[in-house]
Amino acid sequence: MSDVSGVVVSDLIGVSKPLEKLIEVVSAGIGKLYEPTHIRRMAQAKAEEIGIIGDAISDNLSLPTAYTNGNVSIESPELNALAERTVKRFAYQEVRKQQNIESVVEKAYGELKNEKEVSSQAVDSDWISHFFDSLGNVSSEEMQQLWARILAGEVKEPGSCSIRTLTILKTFSLRDAKNFEKLSRYCFTTGLFSLEYLTDNDVLPYSELADFQAMGLLSYGLGLTYVLSPTPEQAFTLILNNGRRLFLITDVNERKELQNNIGILTASGREILKIVSEQALPEKEYFYFWKSAASLPPTAKMYIVNGVKQNGAYVFPKANMSPV
Repeated sequence: MSDVSGVVVSDLIGVSKPLEKLIEVVSAGIGKLYEPTHIRRMAQAKAEEIGIIGDAISDNLSLPTAYTNGNVSIESPELNALAERTVKRFAYQEVRKQQNIESVVEKAYGELKNEKEVSSQAVDSDWISHFFDSLGNVSSEEMQQLWARILAGEVKEPGSCSIRTLTILKTFSLRDAKNFEKLSRYCFTTGLFSLEYLTDNDVLPYSELADFQAMGLLSYGLGLTYVLSPTPEQAFTLILNNGRRLFLITDVNERKELQNNIGILTASGREILKIVSEQALPEKEYFYFWKSAASLPPTAKMYIVNGVKQNGAYVFPKANMSPV
């Protein structure tokens, strides 16, 4: 039975709903999981197109042509050689694109193989088309892993990555991805981050942040405000590491308005935040910066609470609280 870069389909069917759904999405995106003859058919179609072009050239330039078994050929060694090179180039490019696609699918399989359940909602057909149209030129291992997480995430929860975000990611370079990973370490799941801390501590320069702003991934500047409101337990709660850790500030009893030198991720920025690999906690100074930025009293205490995954979501038991 056909396979995807060593992943045998007969081994996947029936193993788990996540993998079955992955196969459905891939089949909808590229027609077949793996079919080298499809590439040959495409190359043949291109060759026939070249024959039609050759006929037009012959009409205009009086080049000698031949018609055999339904095919038009140009009786010119130079142009025949050119046509042959064109077909070879096209086939080579399509093979490379197919290899890139299959590599991403294989990595998505790795992301999903330990999952037990996924949403029953079907992945949008337009999303599938946009996704697979974007994969052909993704050749580096790290970028393929990023796209694999996107595919796996969409299989698990359709709508987790919008078509707009796919369009932005299509222009992402490896450098962009690495810089966004640096940024993600300092972002809360709400999208909030400290512009001042990142630039003053050489985490990322303004130029890189400006690039992300131009891409539509974040916003910063004068007039940007973020409000911290205390919980009934008189605490501020901010979540880090894609929901895995809670930053807790206790003994606060009034809302605080944060202004100046803060940044906020856009909806697309927050979607990518969920995709990038898990980052280590920021250094302690980052948390003390927020205490100062919010003008909190000395009595306010700060904690990190490691989350525990239950029913697909993280909860934060008091037993996992550690002072910053």
